[in-house]
Amino acid sequence: MFIATDIDPQSLIIAERNVASNGLQNRIIIKQSTPQGTILRHLLEDNGIGVCGFVMCNPPFYASKDEVIKATEDKEFDPNAVCTGADVEMITEGGEVGFVKRMIEESASVGRRCQWFTSLLGKHTSIASLVEILHSLKVDNYGVTEFIQGHTRRWGIIWSFGDARLPDSSQNRFRKSS
Repeated sequence: MFIATDIDPQSLIIAERNVASNGLQNRIIIKQSTPQGTILRHLLEDNGIGVCGFVMCNPPFYASKDEVIKATEDKEFDPNAVCTGADVEMITEGGEVGFVKRMIEESASVGRRCQWFTSLLGKHTSIASLVEILHSLKVDNYGVTEFIQGHTRRWGIIWSFGDARLPDSSQNRFRKSS
């Protein structure tokens, strides 16, 4: 079972239409979340799911509208596309670090009920802060990777409380040296 969430009612309507038009109602559940609500716990508890394979997240990257504007101005290359994201999709308190920090903290209470937790990151500067949070929770099973498409760079972070390990090439690339 796949659970998709969003906080925007219009996005949820479109997602439900997409699921229905592809005949996936028996495989995908669409759930509304709230900006102040939990990110993970309610999904497992409210749906009677004992264990899930992974969580995949594309969080809001920015903490404010000013940060969105500054990021656009700071681009090395002219944008090739107009940003069509709504504020609710792009802006959250604390930006992506704040959002993924909440996700990491909640994942500690979910623990082994989920094999892997993942999130996309829009800023390279977020990696060190998030790895520090993982270390503070004694999580040593994590990895970071980079995605490059044209001029766009994004990063992915993955962590687990389980025993399965990532291949050495991606595991703990940003571990602090002793």
